[in-house]
Amino acid sequence: MKIRVGSLRVLILLSIVSFLLLRCGGNSQTNETRKAGGGGGGGTPPPTNPGTWTQTCNLNFARDLHTATLLPNGRVLVAGGSRDSSLLVQSELYDPATGTWTLIDSLNFARDSHTATLLSNGEVLVAGGFGENTSLFQSELY
Repeated sequence: MKIRVGSLRVLILLSIVSFLLLRCGGNSQTNETRKAGGGGGGGTPPPTNPGTWTQTCNLNFARDLHTATLLPNGRVLVAGGSRDSSLLVQSELYDPATGTWTLIDSLNFARDSHTATLLSNGEVLVAGGFGENTSLFQSELY
């Protein structure tokens, strides 16, 4: 699943296998809310209550113009994007079983407004988007 929205605040809705809805992204998170919410680690799995919003662990990096891809194992890959006008290379995985985000290998090219497509072999193809003041032609696989 790939959703691309070209606004400063991005709200991506993903339907996870358990019908749990996950809220991620946007650029409104401050350092204080990150400290209070604990980005990345140590969350508890959110209760499964279909059709309602439940807070889960925060991303490690606030971001917008990123991609979120549902993987075959039920995890969600979030890649790239931007934060405060800076492009991101960082990627993260959300695990709905634990309710946590984990930093993984970074993209080779910082980018936002790109695509991320789940391939039939389970890999994700990240292509195009915008780099430092230019459109990108580079692609990479996760």
